[in-house]
Amino acid sequence: MSAGDFLVERPPGYQAMIDAEMVRADLEKAMEAALGHGHGVEQDRLLRIRNVISRMFQVLPKNSDGRIERPMLRYVLHRYFAQQYSISVRGLEPTVNAPGSRDVGAQILLDQVPAFVETTLEGRFAHHGFGLEDVVVMVATLEQLVLGSGAGPLGKAYSLRNQTTGSLLSRSSLSEVLDAYVLQWLVGDSAEINAVELVNNRPLIEESVPQWGEITNFARGEVERHEHERRQAGSGNPFVEQYSFGDAQGIVGRITSGFGHWWEQECQSIKANLVKEDPQGSGRVRLSDFYRRSMEGEWRFGESEAYLRELGLLDDSSYWHGPQVIIPNYLLSANNCIITSTYYQVCCINECEARLKQVEDAVQAPVATSEQIAPVVASLMAMDGKTQGLPEVLEGQLSKIAETHRGKVPLHGRLFAQWMHYAFPQECPFPHAAGKAKAQTPQEFGDGYIATLQEKRKHARQSGKNFSVPLPSNLTAVEHAGMSQWLHEEELLADYEELRVSPVLGPKRLLVAVVILGALALLARSLPGGPLGFLPETSKQKDAAFGGMTMKQHLV
Repeated sequence: MSAGDFLVERPPGYQAMIDAEMVRADLEKAMEAALGHGHGVEQDRLLRIRNVISRMFQVLPKNSDGRIERPMLRYVLHRYFAQQYSISVRGLEPTVNAPGSRDVGAQILLDQVPAFVETTLEGRFAHHGFGLEDVVVMVATLEQLVLGSGAGPLGKAYSLRNQTTGSLLSRSSLSEVLDAYVLQWLVGDSAEINAVELVNNRPLIEESVPQWGEITNFARGEVERHEHERRQAGSGNPFVEQYSFGDAQGIVGRITSGFGHWWEQECQSIKANLVKEDPQGSGRVRLSDFYRRSMEGEWRFGESEAYLRELGLLDDSSYWHGPQVIIPNYLLSANNCIITSTYYQVCCINECEARLKQVEDAVQAPVATSEQIAPVVASLMAMDGKTQGLPEVLEGQLSKIAETHRGKVPLHGRLFAQWMHYAFPQECPFPHAAGKAKAQTPQEFGDGYIATLQEKRKHARQSGKNFSVPLPSNLTAVEHAGMSQWLHEEELLADYEELRVSPVLGPKRLLVAVVILGALALLARSLPGGPLGFLPETSKQKDAAFGGMTMKQHLV
């Protein structure tokens, strides 16, 4: 019996057929709660959201009205859910969020969710951009949608266990229902579980999901937490354990919100195995070594070269190293998201977030000079035990970014994200230019996402070999430092007020203006009527000729 025998095939397009009305109905409920028309969002939760968002909002680039624009709004939303829950809301992935890229929501309804909420909120609140309170409402809406989206799958789990949502469950019955729910959650909302296989083939499930025992223990731990809080609040009979559908919904919400951080232990195990193949600390593993580990029994490293390339996980910039898997990009890619639900994916934690936040906290602005940034990052690198002081090549590249922007470095642009990748190559992902990578799950990529044995063997033969190709003598310092993938192309999500040319005359232009005006004054003395004889003599007319300012006032 195969691992897929407990799944029932659905006709092509089935998900698209049912999603339209479901999405809109769920959104309306979530928005009503977030906007104050329901009781789903408590005041303390809104305050918690506001506290987190306000720290981000403070350091983001804003327009002349002190508000953020739509692309930056999507950036904030993605960062919030990544930080708080290790969740990626569908449609907000950085590859979709990139400037100039087309929103795939035109093809996939699920990815229209953020845009749908944005449009509604923009009509109600946003004037010339989004303010802090607008962002808080948006977060509350999506949070309500994500954490409350388990009601449908939970109802299915009740049915699979021959229970009704109106009945009270014992502790053991609740555990059975949660097992059914978690399995449905793991395989995805678009799959239909065969109830008979689920009940009668527990070994099959354990074979299909190697971590099944640990996952179910995690779910039972959330039941314990729920029970403890219920007893602390003095609600329910402490001697009778009975659970309503509402109780089960609350537990499912806890599972959703906490699973990503709990699953991070598995992500760190994957990272550790990749880091073993990266003794130079470049943040890269040769594809040959990647497949060698797979053939030695590491079941997770099985993606095909075509799929890795589609996701933007390969670095092909070095002829002598050959194709290399970029470690942080691999960890954060859709193929390593353990959950792919209707509205979100549960993925690995982006370790770069903590480092970027420390830079933001030190600078307290959307832009900074290289002199402000360098000591902060040097300190972080020292804490990681990597180096004392900022390497010269990184200092040079940081200065180059600043030169591109008249002495300032935008903290949320592509170039600085690229610089952070080379400062922390095993933690910060490489930011591809817009349109160069896609956030596709294996199911969305289709057939061929798994490498064949022949493909693995082809690459694995190169593992461990010493490359005889000598390094070119004309390599730049950047290439010698392993930064051959560096692309000096900026992409900004906002029109930075801080980077605009000041209307005040600069020193060089001021000098030119003084020279020109001096020449005009000499010319004027030679004309009839004395100094500036070509102008009327009344002081009011003189001032009016220069916009109501005297010559001195204008230059100053």
